[in-house]
Amino acid sequence: MLLPKDYIRLKLTGDYATDVSDASGTLLFDVPNRRWSKAVLDKLGIPADWMPPAFEGPEITGTLSSEVAESVGLAMVAGYYCTFKDSIYSIYHCLCNCVPNMLDWGEMREIAALIAPRPLLVISGKQDAIFPIKATRRAYAELRDFQLYAEGVQDMTGWEFSETQGLYIKVE
Repeated sequence: MLLPKDYIRLKLTGDYATDVSDASGTLLFDVPNRRWSKAVLDKLGIPADWMPPAFEGPEITGTLSSEVAESVGLAMVAGYYCTFKDSIYSIYHCLCNCVPNMLDWGEMREIAALIAPRPLLVISGKQDAIFPIKATRRAYAELRDFQLYAEGVQDMTGWEFSETQGLYIKVE
């Protein structure tokens, strides 16, 4: 059972999910315990396995499937394109948010280079404490200079910074 926007997510990403805020609006969700209400579902005869996992609003619940990404011709990184060193590895948090020892394998530029030569759109918040704009700009500069990506890209010079909206980088 999916809400309309969650069905769109399913079609774009293949991920069956919803967010806690929308789930609470169904009246089938136990908000204090952050899970579907077994009592309400049972009373209405709705199997619990019909309900998608519910995530907190800022959690990323999926990425575009390769088929969708290919059809729209865009790879989009929203809110987390930043050097790992200056973001998730610079603060203490649970390991569920990162791959242990990721820096041994590569930085963000190596990950972003995997989508070349398709366009890349980066959207980052102006005052994001976890993914700071300064480090996002550094990650972009590193990608621009990273030979594997640059060979397949026409223009890597376009980026805009809006005082109200944040940083927008579009690479074509």
